[in-house]
Amino acid sequence: MINQWQLNAKNESLEEGRQKLIALLSEYRAYRNERVIVVFDAYQVKSARPKIEKAFNLEIVYTKENQTADSYIEIEVERLAADPRHYIRVVTGDWAQQQMILGSGAYRMTAREFKEELQRVKKRIEMTIEKRSDRHTLEEALSHEIVEKLKHFKD
Repeated sequence: MINQWQLNAKNESLEEGRQKLIALLSEYRAYRNERVIVVFDAYQVKSARPKIEKAFNLEIVYTKENQTADSYIEIEVERLAADPRHYIRVVTGDWAQQQMILGSGAYRMTAREFKEELQRVKKRIEMTIEKRSDRHTLEEALSHEIVEKLKHFKD
């Protein structure tokens, strides 16, 4: 997704692209209140050990050496899909990965579709912030009915 969405400019490192993706997903997670797991590929990193960390309200996974993000996702989807209470949605631009995901009972979303969803969520967040910034006093934030009831307590 980092490359598909062009999150890292030509002179930026892959790590900078990862940080941009994490920021986007963190904002999404805060709004949607869904569990979000982001998987980064350490396939060609020598002596890389698998690492799972929790940061920015996300679960961030770095695969081990010689393990692709796709193979990690396949294993995790199979594990999570064993419990029918889980709603699993995987975002990927890889067609073969999408087919595996559908075959395991999970839902798939293309990177393009998810980018559009992120944009819709961002607009909703902006609208919510805009509405809240219009209210300057507690009285303005409360309905007329509640304000009238509170005035009776004052007397």
